[in-house]
Amino acid sequence: MNNHINLAAIYIANLMAVMVLATTLISNTWRFRYKGVERRYLSMLVVTTFIGCILDPIIFSVEGHVGGFYRMINFGGNTLLFALNLILGPAWMFFLSSCLGIRLSKIHRFCIIGLNAIGAVLLLLNFFNPIVFCVTADNVYCRGFHYMYYLIVEGAIILDSVILYFWVRKKSGFLKFFPVWIFMIPVACGIAIQTFIYGVSTVWPFIAVAISAVLTSLQNEQLFEDKLTGLYNRFYLDDLKNRISSDNQYTAMLLDLNQFKSINDRFGHQEGDDALIETAQRVRMAVGAYGEVIRYAGDEFIVILNTRQDDEINGISKGIQDSLDHYNKTSRKPYELSVSIGICRMNLDQASIDEVLDEADKQMYLNKKAYYEKNPREDRRRS
Repeated sequence: MNNHINLAAIYIANLMAVMVLATTLISNTWRFRYKGVERRYLSMLVVTTFIGCILDPIIFSVEGHVGGFYRMINFGGNTLLFALNLILGPAWMFFLSSCLGIRLSKIHRFCIIGLNAIGAVLLLLNFFNPIVFCVTADNVYCRGFHYMYYLIVEGAIILDSVILYFWVRKKSGFLKFFPVWIFMIPVACGIAIQTFIYGVSTVWPFIAVAISAVLTSLQNEQLFEDKLTGLYNRFYLDDLKNRISSDNQYTAMLLDLNQFKSINDRFGHQEGDDALIETAQRVRMAVGAYGEVIRYAGDEFIVILNTRQDDEINGISKGIQDSLDHYNKTSRKPYELSVSIGICRMNLDQASIDEVLDEADKQMYLNKKAYYEKNPREDRRRS
């Protein structure tokens, strides 16, 4: 066995990491009951980290023990740990983009997946030629030259997440509560320590700490989260009123789901909830990094955009309508989703946010009136 390895410290570090992650999960079990992209990638992060924390001390335990069985555990275990790293990076980036309410471009996704696919190919080649790592005849793990590729990819993903975070912040003007550094700093520290100090286990314990911090941050957002749609609620709007600066350029959009009462009455409240959830998701994706989407009341949504440019505002409005039109063509539902939209540009030196929202409400009413004039068979009382 390598004399530089302290098995007791390794077991304690990983055991504490598992306990921290497990206790945090217990207090967040409700979050994993709901389907969605965010939950899917969060589950991938959690499962990957649990496996890593359990597997890492096992590998250290067989280090230096001669024999085919021990060597198989050492080689296979390290291969699996590298593979887990390849899962962790993309899962984190896709989870982050979901939390920030944006969709990564095809090129962005291709680069993330492509870099990790190259890492997977290197791992396959490592079975025939030890280019990533090797296990000596004495069953001792040694890093190969291409080990650096994984460090570079991990560093690139950490940097990418920081750039994405501040890009969204610049676009939206008032970033969501989710702080990227609570994941980035522990992971970066864990990788750096284990890279430069051989014989310690810090990568997976630090990742567990990072994910626990992410779960805690998400839990703190519950006060500002609408439980049905996952959007922000009126409490968040009240908080936002205090944070918006009059120096910035904002636009308010008020959206009302057409014929919502009719959907509830004819097809049931569950179908009505599904219509609200679908509408909320499509509005959120259309708005992206340009602002925040808030469920105001019932079937009404407020969008605060960090722009007053006509082309950007019209593009977002059209994106919402196009997304709903696409849903209507593909959903096979017995009803169609559409929204009436009122838009008012903010000048907080001359009017309060409430006055701006009142004006947006008037514009939305005119838009809804035009909707019923275009669809005379629809019953306004059932809107």
